[in-house]
Amino acid sequence: MPHQVFYIRPYNPLHEFAALAIICTAFTCINGYTTCHPVSSITFTLNLVNGFLGGGAVGLCLCNIAFEPTMTWTTEKRVGGDCVDSEAVGDGDSGTGGGAGAGVGGGSGSGGNSGSGRVVKVKRPIFGFKRFERTFETEDEVWRDGFRYEKAFVRV
Repeated sequence: MPHQVFYIRPYNPLHEFAALAIICTAFTCINGYTTCHPVSSITFTLNLVNGFLGGGAVGLCLCNIAFEPTMTWTTEKRVGGDCVDSEAVGDGDSGTGGGAGAGVGGGSGSGGNSGSGRVVKVKRPIFGFKRFERTFETEDEVWRDGFRYEKAFVRV
């Protein structure tokens, strides 16, 4: 039976949003103070702190985007038959075997979901944590939404 691999988000979006809101509020307050009092004795230090806050906010957003399990690389693969896991050639329709990719692979032409070499769309997350990995066995090569889910490119 084929396996479908899913990843759970390694962070709580509510906590990330709250942290981002606090960072942006502090950034705005410090920026407002240094604009109103440009010759203060602590202006340099506050501008330095402001730079770290801005960089931290951008870094937090980039980490959230990178570690999001729904950020996937989608490809097409031919499964079953003679050429397992080779790159697919054709239109990528996982239907009854008709279309532009029907003759690729030299199958018997039976088509359908018989597993005689058909093209499926594969989704792989860019980053995935082994601790948050969930594997399910399925009867078919694809999940309910028509995609096959595989392990992440980078597993931490």
